[in-house]
Amino acid sequence: MNEVFIAGVLGWILSQAIKLVLNENRAFIFKALLARGSMPSSHTATITAVLFSLMFTEGFTNLTIVVFFLTMIIIRDVLDSNLGLKKKEIANLRKYIHKPSEVIIGVLIGLISALIAKVLV
Repeated sequence: MNEVFIAGVLGWILSQAIKLVLNENRAFIFKALLARGSMPSSHTATITAVLFSLMFTEGFTNLTIVVFFLTMIIIRDVLDSNLGLKKKEIANLRKYIHKPSEVIIGVLIGLISALIAKVLV
């Protein structure tokens, strides 16, 4: 199985599982598993797992550089998606945007996922 693919899937599963554990309303477990926003950022965990795994397996290739820039775009989007909005609009969209701490934890989960995938494959 492809190490990069396993790392990405693992990053998503771990981040969503953590959301499940941190979810206050356990009655909607399936909904929490697919939740957007909140701690941690699964977008960030998934793409950084792919990036770190590519770096571990391929080194600094053209593909790794492209994925690095895509990672930066995704991280910027999950952090800055509230630009230009009023406070009330931001409150309504809170479930779709992330705090910096949620993104940092997502990066750490991505790194851990890539390391686990490296050991497994």
